[in-house]
Amino acid sequence: MARILITSLIFLFFIKTEVNAQKFQYKSVTNEQFNDFRKLKNVSGEIQRSGFKLVNALPKAFKKDGSTDYTDFIQKALDLHKVVIFPDFPILISNKGLSLRSNSILYFGDNSEIVLKPSNSSSLSVLKLYNVQNVKLYNVKIKGDRQFSVSRKGEWAMGIRVQNSENIQIFSPYIRDCWGDGIYIGQDPKISRRTKNVSINGGVIDNCRRNGISITSGENITLTNILISNTNGTLPMSGLVIEPNSNLDYIKGINLRNLFSFNNAENGYMFTIAKLYGKKAQQVSIIGDNLIENYSKNGLNIGGLHWRYLGTFPPKGDITLSNIFLSGNKSPLIIGENFDKGINVNISQLKVIDSKSKSLRNNIQENSLKNLVKNKANVKVSFAN
Repeated sequence: MARILITSLIFLFFIKTEVNAQKFQYKSVTNEQFNDFRKLKNVSGEIQRSGFKLVNALPKAFKKDGSTDYTDFIQKALDLHKVVIFPDFPILISNKGLSLRSNSILYFGDNSEIVLKPSNSSSLSVLKLYNVQNVKLYNVKIKGDRQFSVSRKGEWAMGIRVQNSENIQIFSPYIRDCWGDGIYIGQDPKISRRTKNVSINGGVIDNCRRNGISITSGENITLTNILISNTNGTLPMSGLVIEPNSNLDYIKGINLRNLFSFNNAENGYMFTIAKLYGKKAQQVSIIGDNLIENYSKNGLNIGGLHWRYLGTFPPKGDITLSNIFLSGNKSPLIIGENFDKGINVNISQLKVIDSKSKSLRNNIQENSLKNLVKNKANVKVSFAN
């Protein structure tokens, strides 16, 4: 995918009149923009021919309108077959979710979709990649159940959860309306297998309640050409969050390229690694290029290394971001404290646009951003021409 033309993005959106209790206003991107990020990935003819047609596992007189729960039938097929072709119509599943096996492939066609049956479950995952390896997901489409939840508690209902798994490839997903995160990448520290070599290429994540994508632990994680929009409901309410849960996690080799965050309630991009402090010395590596953010409350939020962790080993390493475009944010850039303990933050080619689409370069607002980082050790910010 060619580098996104940031100057053409500013006027590509229109407002959908929908306001929640927090006065969050949903905004829609154009069909053209949506299709630019979600281009269905074709697979080889051999996969199409040899893959098991999931429709053959459904009961007789099955329904094609997504009104009948076929979870058990689908799970049995996933357990028996390495390559599964989803039918070209929506299928309802329960809050049990679907567990994937190692060395498997799922393929979704133009109209394939998993629809989550409404429940009050506070913790679930629609697709569970737990302790597996060598899995490919093509064009996965998931519709969560957030719109049916009134008295429900919790925030941990995920569209796709990748945990203690490796060599995972996800192509062009479309995930929406999740009670928690669209995609969650992390680990259970009690399991020895690390989460590593995970890539997501293309896709759209919209209207999830907690985060669009969360990375709490991983090594060699690559996100490319993804639109994350309208995250709202419960904090952090951010497009992309990189935030370890403890010193047992790891944030290494995180690569971000051509990401577009749009109208998320709190942050477009949020990186906070303070919880890596601990008994084990940790190395951090995050590289981002061509990260675009429009209309979220905060554009780029890099949390500091809090004083309460300073009695243990601080994490060391680099957060290197280039070609950053922030537009229409209340706070375009937030950077925390105490990076002199070992984290180098380098932001280059930063461009900030105000709500009237005027560049902030060479005016008082750019100077205030410069002052924001002026006395912060190990933090460097340079602006685009």
